[in-house]
Amino acid sequence: MKMKIIIILISMITIINVTAASFIFFDIQVLQTPVTTINIDVIEINSKEVIIETTIDISNQNAFELIAKNFEITMITPEGKKVGHATIKGGSIPPNENKTFVTVAHVAFNGSSPKMLTSKITGVLGLCIGFIHKTIPLSVDIITSIEKVIGQVSPPSIQITADFSDITQERIRFNVSIDAYNPNAFNIHIRNISMTVETETGKKVGNLTIIGGIIPYKNSAEFTGNGKMLIEALNAKILFINMSATAGAEIAGVNESVSISAETIVKVPNLSELIPPDSPIDLIIKPEYEASLTGLIGHLTLEIHNPTKLTLTAEDVTVYTYATSNNERQLISKCELEDSIVKSENLTYIRGEEIIPYSNLLTLSQGTLFPGEVLLLVRGNLTIPGINQSIWLGFGGYNDMHLFT
Repeated sequence: MKMKIIIILISMITIINVTAASFIFFDIQVLQTPVTTINIDVIEINSKEVIIETTIDISNQNAFELIAKNFEITMITPEGKKVGHATIKGGSIPPNENKTFVTVAHVAFNGSSPKMLTSKITGVLGLCIGFIHKTIPLSVDIITSIEKVIGQVSPPSIQITADFSDITQERIRFNVSIDAYNPNAFNIHIRNISMTVETETGKKVGNLTIIGGIIPYKNSAEFTGNGKMLIEALNAKILFINMSATAGAEIAGVNESVSISAETIVKVPNLSELIPPDSPIDLIIKPEYEASLTGLIGHLTLEIHNPTKLTLTAEDVTVYTYATSNNERQLISKCELEDSIVKSENLTYIRGEEIIPYSNLLTLSQGTLFPGEVLLLVRGNLTIPGINQSIWLGFGGYNDMHLFT
């Protein structure tokens, strides 16, 4: 009896082994290679690392279940340095279905700057029929250009504004503001900011440097500075401010830099706008008259109080004298004063003399020899020697003439 049982067991084991061998042979014959698609995408770049997403899509075209497991992704530089690593646990893939496995690797170059990056992907694919398992090793190398990744870094956008704050005999002080926007997903720095000011003819009339600083990612930063321009800049039609600088960033542990430049056009400042509003230039015209045989002699004194630090020139100054009566006025005399230097922080007196013929005093309808009052209008220009611009003078005042009637 025992012998029969042993024989039966041996027969069953033999049948099972033969059946298993048949299945394995069958598996080898009918197993279709699964279609495997691998995508490697850079999903984020920051100052410390590049975050790379690996997607493995497996299409099981067989009539039986497949097993995917032990996926491992290793990022290696051309020098063989390991810079990133990730794993995927895997899982079963039902027959005639797709399954996608995703993982993320954090890659840091730690000072090295490789042009290429190799992603070594290994794993196991197998089938499972009952208690029969068969596996096939998977090994794929995918090369990624790191230069293209770094090429995605965008330089900051630059806007430049300028204004003029002060003027001396030889220089104009100007202030510059740089608004820089960083479109990248990491902080960048801007350094060695150099700016030059040129006229429309290309003549350099000023310059300045700005230290610079950090521009936060997806944000703006303002950098300011001031410099000096030659006074000759006031003779230009337009002014160009040219900026050059270096923008840099630490990308995935690697320092990268790029040269940037920008230009803005600035309106030439008006000389009158550069005079401090709290230090106006005051002007007074003082006439003194005396009678003579030929007419009325007017001794004119133009008093100019110049509180600025600029030495100016009074040019083309003319005093017009009008007789006025009953809301009527008529020109009776014109006196041109000599061009004169108007010293800084001082009082300047410019004197002239006019002769008003008596016949000119009888032109108004009132018919008296002397009008009740005269109107003095002063016209002229104040300028800086060597500068085409000027400050226009235009003021006037009435003077009583009754002392002659």
